[in-house]
Amino acid sequence: MILVVIYSHPELYPPTLNAIEELSKNNDRVILLYNNVAESAWDYPENVEIVNSSKYIYWRSLMQASLLIKIKYFFLFTLKLYSIIKKEKPEKILIYDPMALLSYSMLKMVKKIKKSVWYHSHDMIQLELTNRFSLTRWAYYNEKKSFKWINYFTLPTEQRKKYFDLTSFKGKYAVLPNFPSLSIYKKFYKGKKVPLKEIRIIFQGFIDNGHGIDEILKLLNTKIFNIEMKLVLKGYIGDDYKNHIILLAEEYKINLDKILFVDKGPYKTVPELASTCTIGIGINTKTDPTNSTLGTSSNKIYEYAALGLPVLLFDAPQFKEYLQKYNWAIFTNLTSMDLINKISYIVENYDEFSKSAYNSFVEELNFEKAFIPFVTEFA
Repeated sequence: MILVVIYSHPELYPPTLNAIEELSKNNDRVILLYNNVAESAWDYPENVEIVNSSKYIYWRSLMQASLLIKIKYFFLFTLKLYSIIKKEKPEKILIYDPMALLSYSMLKMVKKIKKSVWYHSHDMIQLELTNRFSLTRWAYYNEKKSFKWINYFTLPTEQRKKYFDLTSFKGKYAVLPNFPSLSIYKKFYKGKKVPLKEIRIIFQGFIDNGHGIDEILKLLNTKIFNIEMKLVLKGYIGDDYKNHIILLAEEYKINLDKILFVDKGPYKTVPELASTCTIGIGINTKTDPTNSTLGTSSNKIYEYAALGLPVLLFDAPQFKEYLQKYNWAIFTNLTSMDLINKISYIVENYDEFSKSAYNSFVEELNFEKAFIPFVTEFA
């Protein structure tokens, strides 16, 4: 039996769902402990028992809550983790983020718990963005001290390894890219055809600046080979940025029916919607440590490819290192002329690029390829 612990919600992190699916095949039981910060809609395997740590609170509300409220929810999470460990006595524990690691570390100090621990870091904590007196800052320092007893450590991209002090780490390290799962995404691939009526360009994820959305929006009155373009935005968007988009559309006299806003929704709605689109936006121009190390950790890039969508990427080394060998990965400097040229190039070669993208997914860029060999040793 294995215990999976995440101080968020697994359905906010698709690679965690993929991992749980695979772990359920190698273990008679999987217990999943998560923070109750999002509504559940995933159909978990029968041998996966899901446990939340408290009453529901929306993740953004918890982020904006007072320190006392945050401490309360962290305490409840730690208490629930202790209860599971004491009652179920799991042989192995997979921990998914610094806050969950902090919770386990506290129990380990108090109760001298000794388990085989696998720590996977979804996202790095940027110390300069944390408050001096915060749980997140505490989690940052705890993470640095915990490597001396962690048995397995994994990252979604090799580019991030330099940000971790592994001097005391004696366990096994591996990169497990945030690629989509064959078992999930093959169900949504229907084959793509050259767009004749509409070029649907999609961005999925956290919708804000730095993703080329403004630059693409300005071109929506342009026709490519006499074909209309439409921008599809799927995911969470703050009111300020949404208003910015609406005002920008008005400035460029772009009808709002050319822009489709779609709420985040359950994870299965992500491939459902993207499969109806033409081109994926994988652009990221931000330069902080997390956003400048997205090579194999930006799951949206590979989710697009899994559905046969060519992908627009920012012309930057972090993306070229991994993706320039693929013909479906198209790099842009985000000038209007370059974007028009690159979108035209994609449409002109759509059949070839679309089939190539899907084949890349099936043959190498899928979750199972890296995860199964690694989990076989752990599980």
